[in-house]
Amino acid sequence: MMRQLTILIASMPLSNAMTHPKAAVGRRSALGGAIAATLAPPAVAAPDWLLDVPTESADETFAAARSEKLGQAPSAVMTPSTQRAQSSREASAVLAAQKAALEGTAAATTTVRLSMRIARPDGTFYVRGKGEEDPEPPKIGDVDVELFGKSAPAAVATFLAFALGDPASADAPTYASAILDERGASSDGQQLPVVYAARRLRGLETRSIGGEQILVRSRDGGEVLSRNAEAIAAKLRKEPSAMEHSSAGILTRQRGDAPQAFGLTVAGSKALDATNQAFGRVVRDPAGLLAAIGTLNAYSLDAAPDGLSKDVPGAAAIYRAQKDAFRGAAKAFGDGRASKIFPGKLLRRVEITRVQLL
Repeated sequence: MMRQLTILIASMPLSNAMTHPKAAVGRRSALGGAIAATLAPPAVAAPDWLLDVPTESADETFAAARSEKLGQAPSAVMTPSTQRAQSSREASAVLAAQKAALEGTAAATTTVRLSMRIARPDGTFYVRGKGEEDPEPPKIGDVDVELFGKSAPAAVATFLAFALGDPASADAPTYASAILDERGASSDGQQLPVVYAARRLRGLETRSIGGEQILVRSRDGGEVLSRNAEAIAAKLRKEPSAMEHSSAGILTRQRGDAPQAFGLTVAGSKALDATNQAFGRVVRDPAGLLAAIGTLNAYSLDAAPDGLSKDVPGAAAIYRAQKDAFRGAAKAFGDGRASKIFPGKLLRRVEITRVQLL
């Protein structure tokens, strides 16, 4: 009897979808219900070495405190926006870029403004009171990026669809809440002067269905890319780079990366020419955000080169193996924070808060 009841419960989502065809989602979302029903592993205390790594934004950190004052639950106070209102001018710009990419014609050169902020070492952004010490205040400013639609139409169309929103996929997450959180690295683990954003875009995840990697919305498993955006993304691997990665401020994407991911160089690097496609450049950065991002430390499995163990034979290899083992153990124990810690992760919060078409 128990076996029959278990089978009945497990089959309920499928039967509901069959009896309510209007509620069914796209073909790439077929596994959404099954994945959502997976039991989460039991929570286990995190190892001490994870405690000093910032993994929350200011909104997440202070939601509980604000909720006490307002008499609301944190979920009612926090309203993380993964979407943005789109003007008719922005919609026209996205559609024109997509048309050019699909037809293989040159698109107009456009400029977008990325409003960004870099947190304090403790992960906060709030303005401190007058007279209160603030030795390392947050940096806030705008970065204007020129997109080369003529020489990289597919990359530009894909970027604009996530920056401004795709009119054919209104519920898709955008860069309105993107985080620059990963320092690039070469195949041998050496850090490169590029910082990637949106590889882990809030509200978006990748699922493997039938051997195909599909971008879906986290909340309902629905498809993210419209049909045109999907066809354009398929052209990204073969599209040539618009320029060399010869300086800081190059807008780039790693070939084979997820469509929504992009990076900004903080210095020139010939090594990136072999693995990345440049499709834009920074034309204005009055607050010096790129230079500040370039100085941020990133998480590494390696010991500090000038650390106490630098003269001990084999110490570096042992340190790396132990640290990697600790991360693996934390994941196995069900600690969700371990999945947010990875080689190259910036140890300072850097957020995009707004995107504008200039």
